[in-house]
Amino acid sequence: MKEPGEKNYDSKQKEILTIAARLFNAKGYERTSLGEIAAAAGLKKGSLYYYFQSKQEILAQISTKGLERTLEHIIAVKAETLPVAEKMRKLIYTYVLEMTDNLDFISVCFKEEGSLEEENRRPYLHEQDILEEVFLSTIREGIDSGDFNPVDPKLATFLIFGACHHIIRWYKPGGPYTPEHMAREFSRYLCELMLTKK
Repeated sequence: MKEPGEKNYDSKQKEILTIAARLFNAKGYERTSLGEIAAAAGLKKGSLYYYFQSKQEILAQISTKGLERTLEHIIAVKAETLPVAEKMRKLIYTYVLEMTDNLDFISVCFKEEGSLEEENRRPYLHEQDILEEVFLSTIREGIDSGDFNPVDPKLATFLIFGACHHIIRWYKPGGPYTPEHMAREFSRYLCELMLTKK
C-alpha cells in the first residue's frame, strides 16, 4: 500500500485536488458530491477516502494550497530590492497573474470561505492576513518615502483586493484579454492612478 509522501500517492492527491477545485468552482462546494469527484478522478467513491477523509478536508486543502502558492510569489516580490512604486506595480502584476493562472483554486478560496469549518478557516485566514500585510506595508512605505499620495493604507489595500478578486467573476481563459495584458493594465491603473504622485 502506498503511503502519504510517496510519489504516486502525492501525484494522485494533487490530481484529485485539481479536479475538485474545478468542480467546486463550476458547481459550488455544496452541489458537488464526493461521487462526482471520484468519478472524474477515475476512482470509486470508497477509494477517495484513501486520499482524503472528507469533502471538507478537500476544500480546506484547496483553500490553503491556493493561497500558499500566491503568497510564495508575492513574498518573493516583496523581498526584491526595488523602488517602492515599482515594487507596488510588480506586486499587483503578480497578484493578477495568480488570479488567472491559478483560477480554480483561487476562485474556490474566495467563493467558498463560508463553507470552511472553523478549524479549517483559521489557517486560511492567517494566510490572508499575511497577504494583506504585504500590500499594507508597501503602501505605508510609499507614503513615508513621499512616492505615494497620503491615502488610507487599509482602504487602498481593500480597493486593490476588490479589483483583483473580482477577476474570478468574469475572466475566461482564451477570452479577449490575456493574463499579461490584464496584469499590466491593473497594475498601471491601481498603482499609478491611485497612488503615485504626478
